[in-house]
Amino acid sequence: MHLPPIPSPDRLIPRRFSRTPAAGPRRSNSAAEGLLTLASFPIVLGSPLVAGALGAAISGWLAIPAGFIGLGLALAIVESTTGCGVLVGLVYSGIAFLAMDGTDLADPTPAWIGASLVFVGCLWLTYSASKGTRS
Repeated sequence: MHLPPIPSPDRLIPRRFSRTPAAGPRRSNSAAEGLLTLASFPIVLGSPLVAGALGAAISGWLAIPAGFIGLGLALAIVESTTGCGVLVGLVYSGIAFLAMDGTDLADPTPAWIGASLVFVGCLWLTYSASKGTRS
């Protein structure tokens, strides 16, 4: 009499508990991603203040709800690498434009050049961080 082979006990372990990695996107631990995350902290912490101030300008009762909405929107944008990079680029290029006296009507060209360089640098950082994230 011929008996069938004994099946492997691995078939009893559900796939979600197995030691094989998930098929989802892998996160890289690159320096670009760390810099992008570090640069997004002031934006995430400042967004409730800005949104709360805008809400308080409309009505005093809207300051706290607008702050929570601003925090939620900032966290939602910063969740993706591309959204985080674009937001960081816009904010920091705007700060660079104002810091280089871009409001000077005589010659705002150096401020535009500086702000453009900051924005391109942030986009390069975003590309470098998202390149390691793709599966």
